[in-house]
Amino acid sequence: MKISIIGTRGVPANYGGFETFAEEISKNIKILDPNIEITVVCDFAQKEINNSIKELDNINLKYSVYSKSKNPLKFYMDSIFLSLDSNIILSCGLGGGYFSLLTKFSKAKYITNPDGLEWKRSKWSSLKRFALKTMEKTSVWFSDHLICDSEGIAEYIRQEYSYKKKTYTIEYGAYENEFIGINNEKTKIILSQYNLNSNAYHLVVSRLEPENNVDMIIDGYLSHRFKHPLIIVGNLIDTDYVKLLKNKENKQIIFIGGIYNKDELSILRANATSYLHGHSVGGTNPSLLEAMGSQNICICHDNIFNRKTTAEAGLYFKNILEVSKALKYVENKNNIDNITTMKKNTLSSIKNYYNWENMARKYINAFRDIMED
Repeated sequence: MKISIIGTRGVPANYGGFETFAEEISKNIKILDPNIEITVVCDFAQKEINNSIKELDNINLKYSVYSKSKNPLKFYMDSIFLSLDSNIILSCGLGGGYFSLLTKFSKAKYITNPDGLEWKRSKWSSLKRFALKTMEKTSVWFSDHLICDSEGIAEYIRQEYSYKKKTYTIEYGAYENEFIGINNEKTKIILSQYNLNSNAYHLVVSRLEPENNVDMIIDGYLSHRFKHPLIIVGNLIDTDYVKLLKNKENKQIIFIGGIYNKDELSILRANATSYLHGHSVGGTNPSLLEAMGSQNICICHDNIFNRKTTAEAGLYFKNILEVSKALKYVENKNNIDNITTMKKNTLSSIKNYYNWENMARKYINAFRDIMED
């Protein structure tokens, strides 16, 4: 069985969720079944980073002549051409929808992981939203099957498009944070670097975009005088929304920019009093899984995706008042037993279900089922 994964910038993961997915799912599939041949198509920028190597951790690498960030549609089209000798092409994202008909003239079956509801993101213009919605439609119509990262996305597809083909729900994975309860020198250095104390700050890790509701989180925090500061990790790009958020900054609300060192971010997660998650249009969100793997109490935007992921073992908000109420609950020492139970339950979910080995096993079963279809 030959599998090609397209639509990510490539491996090793240097960017975001899809790249991490491509790397982890490929590595774990190869561990579970070495006979499966996996190729990840990388973009031109990744080719330079990788020095054109053709294999990594038993994963084959091919390179597009296009950059995903600069020419996304050309990148998807080229990636499909590079993958036509595969049995299954797994597209991360909807960009290949326009070109998926190319696979009908080959042996390859075309599978799409649509990720979240990308067209709903408020950062896009009306024209871009129309284009994204059109890509969603073509991906649904022309893909042989869909693999959704949450049951909420699968249900949306079934209702929105009266979709009758078989869909597979396979979430993302995470690992248990190795810094939980570790007070070593490295931990002390990182916390000192940001002038933080263990279990004495609330944490947000997010792209600073409107649909992630960081403004609602900040306003909820500002509505009451809380004991612990609010620390916000996210790339401070030059947008109107980021300017709006930065205008709310004070001694208790601290923006520390993007953090791309894995251990550094893991230490900040493992030592947070709480993790606030405002994502509202995605499926199973990798950042939320990382928080669960860090044994955080998760305060989440109240939607079907976040409730399903946390299995109701968190606190939820739909407005500023509910953000404030959740933070008060966390800082109230009388609730420590309930909070401890919820934290243990979220970590247990990572150990028992949302782990990469389990997700790789589910992908192998799905691929075998698709091959027999």
